Amino acid sequence: MPQREPDDGRRILSRCNKMLRNDEEVQLHSVRTGHVNYSESTESVKPLTEEERKLQMEKLQELLQQKKLQREAKEREEELEREKQRRRQGKDIVSAKAKFEEDEMKRLVEQRRREKEEDRAYRERLKADIAREREEKKMRERGEAAAAPYSKPTLPPQATKSDATVCRLQIRLPTGQPLKYDFGANEPLSAVRLYVCQHWPNGSDGLDPATVILFTTFPKRDYTEDDMQTALSDLGKFSKDWSRYVVETVLHPSLPTNT
Repeated sequence: MPQREPDDGRRILSRCNKMLRNDEEVQLHSVRTGHVNYSESTESVKPLTEEERKLQMEKLQELLQQKKLQREAKEREEELEREKQRRRQGKDIVSAKAKFEEDEMKRLVEQRRREKEEDRAYRERLKADIAREREEKKMRERGEAAAAPYSKPTLPPQATKSDATVCRLQIRLPTGQPLKYDFGANEPLSAVRLYVCQHWPNGSDGLDPATVILFTTFPKRDYTEDDMQTALSDLGKFSKDWSRYVVETVLHPSLPTNT
């Protein structure tokens, strides 16, 4: 006949009013239900036999193993999702940079087309004015009145030289309107990065400068940490034309942001 374990009179009551005989039953009940609050009771409970106790321990071990497997499976699933998210962010940054380069190329092509068209129109006006001047000269030599007063061709405005103390930049962000700001010629490139961090859309607390990448498409250059202390005058970023020098930005794919 199976031998029962000694009864010390100690009984444990769970918060769901289930009477438990000993600490092993408490542990098994906790694994099954997640309950953590227990109280002492003096109500009599039939003690377990050695066989019942052994079976109870086997059930407890089985439950613990199931919990462990479930936890490991959940951790693997979460890690896989995090990896997918990192890859999506990396692709988004690459796509954003590619779009910036494509838009900049289109803008330059359009600008060159306009310049050629303006140059062609100016040459035609100049040619017509020269022909008219020659005709008027012939008429004056014959003593005839000029058909129309001569007007010299209007030359296109010459680009003014840039201010030697001001560096004017247009800064393009992945979203939203570009930023425009006048920097001192002797300010380092890190001042531009700090300005971007402080004015990033929806970034009320600002960004960590290490998360911001600066680059230009034309001329094509990616700026690194080694360039951050270089003065803007040494980088040649001088112009009164906002569209001439465009600094573009993306967020580093492997670093967190405060947005």
